[in-house]
Amino acid sequence: MAACGREFQRWGALQRRLLASALDAVRPDGVVAYETCSPHLAETGVVVADVLKGRDDIETLDARAYLPEVGGLGVGPYVQLLPHRHNTHAIFLALLQKRFSAGGPCPHRRLPLASVSVGRIA
Repeated sequence: MAACGREFQRWGALQRRLLASALDAVRPDGVVAYETCSPHLAETGVVVADVLKGRDDIETLDARAYLPEVGGLGVGPYVQLLPHRHNTHAIFLALLQKRFSAGGPCPHRRLPLASVSVGRIA
């Protein structure tokens, strides 16, 4: 069990660096899709929450709106697909849009997505 905890810490640190880097690099009004093949909070929502702490230049979009054909996505704003419910891997998706200026309005429209996908190969 201790080894598993170290793996989550190692992957989580990498995921935080990758997501923060993508958010820094995306243009204003651009969208970053953070995806992982994991159902574990330590690699999904916790990573997003940690990276967004102290940032007022990023808006979380409701990812469910971009997958209208998929049911059972939960309360949002993130999407967590599950093998037993969606017949797929346990895929997590967060859509994060950079505001035009810190604290400024962020228009809601469908934009091409830049994607950061981190997963493990077994």
